[in-house]
Amino acid sequence: MIRTFSSIALNPSVTDFIWEWADLGFDNWVAKQIKKNIDAVHVYEHSGLNTIKKAKKQGILTVHEQSSVHESFLIKVMQEQILLYPEFGSYFTMLENNVKTQRRSSRKGEQLELADIILCNSSFTKKSLLNAGFSENKIKVIPLAFPKPIEKVEVKKKGKPLVFLYAGNQSFTKGTHLLYQAWKNCNFSKNDAELWVIGKMMLPKELTVDLRGKIVIKNNIPNHELMNLYSSVDVFVLPTLSDGFAMVVTEAMSQGIPVIATDHCCAPDVIEHGKNGWIIPAGCIKSLTEQMIWCSNNRDKLPKFGEAAVLKAMSWQWEDYRKTLAKFINDLCKNQG
Repeated sequence: MIRTFSSIALNPSVTDFIWEWADLGFDNWVAKQIKKNIDAVHVYEHSGLNTIKKAKKQGILTVHEQSSVHESFLIKVMQEQILLYPEFGSYFTMLENNVKTQRRSSRKGEQLELADIILCNSSFTKKSLLNAGFSENKIKVIPLAFPKPIEKVEVKKKGKPLVFLYAGNQSFTKGTHLLYQAWKNCNFSKNDAELWVIGKMMLPKELTVDLRGKIVIKNNIPNHELMNLYSSVDVFVLPTLSDGFAMVVTEAMSQGIPVIATDHCCAPDVIEHGKNGWIIPAGCIKSLTEQMIWCSNNRDKLPKFGEAAVLKAMSWQWEDYRKTLAKFINDLCKNQG
């Protein structure tokens, strides 16, 4: 409650301090509750170093859930973007130069090393851990599930502009700057297509200057409003450079909206390229431009992609995720016993 209030009424630095205080306090409290009759502990991101240490001493199975990519990969992405866009260097937060982030990264790194199993939400996150030197034997991928899908995909009325939607913070790591450049390259007229961008602006304002065609840029909206908005668009676009999962992908697919996403998120786990969406190489403006133009030229085929996306959503619901996760943990405990 204190943390929620601080995010509304206090400045970001105070909110961040309260978040860390609550996080560490919870970890210490959980560690004190651990008894020898516990089969396993499951910690999340930064929140369980003391819990894991206590569990390890008592021979209890430890599972660390890694929702984000390994920080070494994220730093690499940021460094590459600074080289490509040096004029915007001040907009990047370099993790290795941030003392606070270094402390948290060190803590999470120790958790990763100590944990018996690292649970990832995407194969891309697993790849980042393998590149960081972690053993494949201790990594398990269980993708997050889809929201409840719609029953029927509606065919949009002809004669209206094709609507592309992006949702999420507008940042370099999300690749929003690449989307703006691709939109310029597409050179759509207002009658051909529209681009709707929803999310907090974290980019230099210069990047939104001289955008052709019709583009609507709004700040963050509540999730229920975003879920309702999907029915008004034709294609969802996520040109992210680094996402541990990206739930907007599964949200859009569940609502019958085909997705263009990069291979640096959950897309390889949930999208079958050319059937229920499209996977493009991260950072490739040319591929993004070509795929958006293809969608505009083949809008009559999009409903079939949307139907295939809904079928995929139906095949992996939260009940399926919970059962798979529970079975995996139970099997680990049995094997350890």
